[in-house]
Amino acid sequence: MNKLHHTVLIIVFAIILLAGLLGTFFRWDFDEPDSENRRLADAPDFKHTPFKDWPEELEAYFNDHFGFRNTFIRRHWKIMRKIEKSNQVIFANEGWLFFNTPIIIQDYLGNKNPDSKKKDRVTASLQSRIDWLKKRNIEFLFVLVPNKISLHQEHLPNQLKELQGKSNRKCLIETFDGRFDKNMLDLLPLLSHKKTGLDLYLKTDTHWNDLGAFFAHEAIIEILREQLPDLPKTITLGDLKIHMESINGDLARLSGAPKKHTLQSEKLSNPLNKS
Repeated sequence: MNKLHHTVLIIVFAIILLAGLLGTFFRWDFDEPDSENRRLADAPDFKHTPFKDWPEELEAYFNDHFGFRNTFIRRHWKIMRKIEKSNQVIFANEGWLFFNTPIIIQDYLGNKNPDSKKKDRVTASLQSRIDWLKKRNIEFLFVLVPNKISLHQEHLPNQLKELQGKSNRKCLIETFDGRFDKNMLDLLPLLSHKKTGLDLYLKTDTHWNDLGAFFAHEAIIEILREQLPDLPKTITLGDLKIHMESINGDLARLSGAPKKHTLQSEKLSNPLNKS
């Protein structure tokens, strides 16, 4: 490679670096940002931030706002999908997407059951919290929330559906053996009953939808009222207004094709709430 080629490469490299730097300041990007399930880092407040924290806050801000960030993210997932390396998403039946993370999948397969020592630690920890709060006249409720794969496993690919094992949830319930029934609420049986003909998790997201959240809220309030009878009356599903909203979800974005997985989902709102 001759001197001219070296010079051209250096100039091109410098232009790329400069474009990224300028893009950060002027917010240049070829693609619109997707909504994220977290708040992006704010610009550092140097006036009220200790000097020793400046590097950390600057790095956090740059990571969330560097030039052409959305373009790079989109192109990355597009390439990963083409070479079949996007293994974070399970493409299931009827357009359902599931998060393909080892923690969730290994738990579903029953390969990560807690040993006796861990079961004893969890039991002792839970009992300790109950006792500590009881001495202070504070009620305690431990809520087991089902993840998407345990509540909507009927939509999983058949080859995965057939491999279901004993989950951590089942192991813990067996270990507790009714010991904490007064202080524990397992939402899986209730939501499994409620979901007849309904989706309680978003098809293309890791989170439950408004209906799932409402039914969980309703169950929690109901059991708390047994301990705290003076709790005020809560709204019912009939009090809420249901409308449809277009979403794609975090799993749709992880798949690299958010627009392909856009769908309509029920949204609940209180017509009496003017805020």
